[in-house]
Amino acid sequence: MGFGNKKVIKEKSLVLVDCDGVLADFCGTIISAVNNKITYQQVRQLGDWDIVKLFNQEEIKRYNAILSEDSFWRYLPVFPASIEGIEKLRSKDCEVVFVTAPWNGCKTWADARKSWLKYYFSTKDDEVIITSRKDLVFGNVFIDDRVSMVEKWKERWKHYDSSLAILCETNTNFKSDLYPRIQTRDGRWRLTEKNEIGEIEDGNL
Repeated sequence: MGFGNKKVIKEKSLVLVDCDGVLADFCGTIISAVNNKITYQQVRQLGDWDIVKLFNQEEIKRYNAILSEDSFWRYLPVFPASIEGIEKLRSKDCEVVFVTAPWNGCKTWADARKSWLKYYFSTKDDEVIITSRKDLVFGNVFIDDRVSMVEKWKERWKHYDSSLAILCETNTNFKSDLYPRIQTRDGRWRLTEKNEIGEIEDGNL
């Protein structure tokens, strides 16, 4: 993966990958379940990772009730582009580890999440790290859709030349100025970066 002749994700890198918003369509699924009248445009106008801001009080209750159900987490739709993206990383001998924050409101969440990852990405148990403090986990590359988490991880490991934080672009974070980022176009992950004069350059996994 890179821009021109510049390597961005090197072979045999340890790549840390978030799940919801990067691999799984969490936002689209929960919004449709809570209030299917909320539009794509409303989500983009919000431009915020905290989609609960789109809900009224009754809808927030429904949101929490749905997320307490094992079936919601076990059957989340996967982004097809992420399957190919992870396969390409593995084909470069990258070690891919999935770092995911728990949902404590669902008692069986951990089992559901591991089952979901195993089904779509053939993961082993030791390839899944469950923590809300993702910034404490070191790798060569960190991929997440939450701007504040990417910034936090980047700040913690900024003194290590081998560390690279990447934002996975979604409808809730596309307004951010944070680069590099992964965008999904034509059904594939593409890496974009700003060059020295502020122009956006395209790359592929």
